[in-house]
Amino acid sequence: MNPAHLFLGTIQDNNRDARHKGRSVAPRGEKNGSAKLTALQVLEIRALAEKGIAQTEIARLFPVVDYAHINNIVLRKRWKHI
Repeated sequence: MNPAHLFLGTIQDNNRDARHKGRSVAPRGEKNGSAKLTALQVLEIRALAEKGIAQTEIARLFPVVDYAHINNIVLRKRWKHI
């Protein structure tokens, strides 16, 4: 630890500093260590839904996630950035 890099401040100051330095952004999509799908798979899920394939059938094609997750992807409640 380098003491020269430290400064006094409130929690709000610390949070503002972290945002300013890009250190407070949670990883999205594949960069999230818990992600079970890739961006290409998400695009494929949405394309299948647009073709009229039932979400229950899509969920069978992607067994690593459940129907509710497929639904959230199709409704853009998850993977919004894609």
